[in-house]
Amino acid sequence: DRRAELTELLARYPEDDSPEMRYSAALLAFREEGDTARSRKLLRAAKRSNKHVLNYLVGGKTLPDEPPDFISPGRDDEASAYAAGNLRNWTETDGAIPWVRQVFKMKVLEPSKAKKRPSAVMRSARPTMA
Repeated sequence: DRRAELTELLARYPEDDSPEMRYSAALLAFREEGDTARSRKLLRAAKRSNKHVLNYLVGGKTLPDEPPDFISPGRDDEASAYAAGNLRNWTETDGAIPWVRQVFKMKVLEPSKAKKRPSAVMRSARPTMA
């Protein structure tokens, strides 16, 4: 069970502040509990790990065609690498994207103003949660 594996991994490395760990913890909490004080707290902690991820999750930014050559903690390249491997987990979780928008009071993009989201993610990125 992938959820059990992720839960064990998160428990083993509670001090890991990477977007992979923080955003995955928030999504897992949302899947298990819905919109709770705990899931919101985890989502806010995820934002602190890399605020740029949010724009990829809600469709404000599109993924680059190629993965970044280097990844810098807290920067957009790290955010795009996270999103490339995990965006599908968020979009396939009922209510997750509207929840992110609600928690951070982010606007819903009108179809004419939203950038086209690529149908495939970067090949080199790997998802952390199924």
